[in-house]
Amino acid sequence: MEAGHHEASWRRPDSNPRADFDLEHWIGLARLAESAKFDSLFLADGPATTGTGEFRPPGQLEPLTLLTALSQATRRIGLIATVSTTYNDPYNLARRLASVDHVSRGRSGWNIVTSAGADDAANFGRHRRTNDDRPARRVSTGTGLGSWTHARRPDGHWTRVPRLVQAAGGCVPGSDLDAVTTARLLVRLPREADRDRFVELFCNEDFMVFYPGVLTEEEAWDRFDHMVAVCQNIPFGKQPVVELSSGRVVGYTGIDYIDFEGKTWLEWGYRLVPECRGLGYATEASQALLAKAHQTYAGELLTIIAPENLASQSVCHKLGFTFWKQAPVEGDFRNLYTLPVGDPPCSSGSSL
Repeated sequence: MEAGHHEASWRRPDSNPRADFDLEHWIGLARLAESAKFDSLFLADGPATTGTGEFRPPGQLEPLTLLTALSQATRRIGLIATVSTTYNDPYNLARRLASVDHVSRGRSGWNIVTSAGADDAANFGRHRRTNDDRPARRVSTGTGLGSWTHARRPDGHWTRVPRLVQAAGGCVPGSDLDAVTTARLLVRLPREADRDRFVELFCNEDFMVFYPGVLTEEEAWDRFDHMVAVCQNIPFGKQPVVELSSGRVVGYTGIDYIDFEGKTWLEWGYRLVPECRGLGYATEASQALLAKAHQTYAGELLTIIAPENLASQSVCHKLGFTFWKQAPVEGDFRNLYTLPVGDPPCSSGSSL
């Protein structure tokens, strides 16, 4: 649950342009979901705002505060919030989550994330997040007891916190709770351990083909931060593609934000190392992650391809994208394709 996806809806005369910060609006949504027998409502969140505010509100109410209020206006529906372990100490976080669980009489849940974005770090007076796994090690999930699970404090003792719903953003080392798997590939959320590999790839000319140029190490670091930040808000953001036979990260697939012709789009893209091209990996990995997009999002995706990139155009057609038009994008003419999602994905035949 968040602001919705129609960026012009605030202009309707019967809409409330301040609904994001109107408690009665949220109570109405929660009661409507409960009356429709929804299992739970989920509030995504992060320690930095996204977007400029030009087309939609860039922020929202703090989720645990909002869920506490909603718990008093509902009776049965589950109440799930995203809370990062990176900028919250274990005891304070456990206390806040436990309070919501008590107030709601056992209906709360926790979507665990870490926060690696530069914008997140800047809000806490840092240039960027420390390159280690301490935030991930702050939470170790154990056996659930009722609506509770267990989290280990830094001193090694255990405390009780509300049930873990999912671990996003690579916060549990070595875990792929939200991954999708194909016969040959694993597509999973990025984790801190992937940073060095992606910095290497983003600085590699062969990997960055059809891009204006390779990135500097600083730019590559920031691009990985952005990749992680997008995945914390969108479950089909750009994610590592892992070759199961070798265990190597061989590229990525997924969406990123792009502003085009006055609108913010979700743009689908992929890249693979040269030795993994022509094997059908791009189609296989993208089909798997697109299935998640069909399950979690309703709207239109955009993909932008250089006219001479025939291989990517073939993959694009197999994924169900259709040609829209040719237009200048950042100074170069590109082919633009769109795909409506929200319905079962189309069958695409054999892989390239």
